[in-house]
Amino acid sequence: MNKPKPSPYAVPDFMRVISAKFPCHCADTGRRILRGESVYYDPALKRVFCPRSDMARMYESKQEARSVSAYVDAQETAYFDNFARNL
Repeated sequence: MNKPKPSPYAVPDFMRVISAKFPCHCADTGRRILRGESVYYDPALKRVFCPRSDMARMYESKQEARSVSAYVDAQETAYFDNFARNL
């Protein structure tokens, strides 16, 4: 029973980076994951992804975009707060 490949537009909002406690396979690539390797775990769907999988890469880029967005928002807020004080 093969599970369908996850949609590239349905990247999970939260995944944990954990150490594999037992040998398993990546849900995206099917690559074998050995005990002790770092993996991405999706707790909502209970799936594991290897760091080289597309899903892990998309999750990382989504997290980076959030972090950059938060940084830009904080900088803009600080700029306009400073500007308002100096009027």
